Amino acid sequence: MNENLRREAEISKSRESEARVFGQENRTLKKLLEDKTEDHSTYKGDQNRLIQNLRLQLDETKEIVERIRETKDRENKRMREKVDDEKRKEAEKYQFEYDKLREEIQLFARKLGQEENLNKQLSMLNYKLNNNLSDLGRDFGNKEDDLFSKGVKSSVFYPSAHDVDNDTTDQLYQRKKAWAELERE
Repeated sequence: MNENLRREAEISKSRESEARVFGQENRTLKKLLEDKTEDHSTYKGDQNRLIQNLRLQLDETKEIVERIRETKDRENKRMREKVDDEKRKEAEKYQFEYDKLREEIQLFARKLGQEENLNKQLSMLNYKLNNNLSDLGRDFGNKEDDLFSKGVKSSVFYPSAHDVDNDTTDQLYQRKKAWAELERE
């Protein structure tokens, strides 16, 4: 019996030491679990704060991008308006020059038409004068050749052209008036 008691005492001591070891392990595991739970809650809080900060930064970045976009749109609009204004001014300038040149061309065409008309009238008058002079020379020259029977070679009676713009005859004034009315139409 002593032996049995000793064995049981040893077994019980070994079980007690095992129980102490298991108890120590259990306390260590509980402590570790508490530490891990605490670390987890700390990490979770840090992660939530980090997510919140990232969301704030994302919102700020969106606002900055939106402001930059608005600024660029305003600058683009301003530049577009400036370019359009410059194009419009240049077009107006060229249109003015074009209108001015067109008016000058029309004025020259009118003067040319008037000069051509005057030249035709002068040539008709020269022709009639030449015929009249040749007839006069034949009638009064006793059938002798004289200077007037050969005809006039050039416009010796109208050596210089008339100044059409300063001519004040009524007929020329009427023609100018008719040309002006045609231009208006």
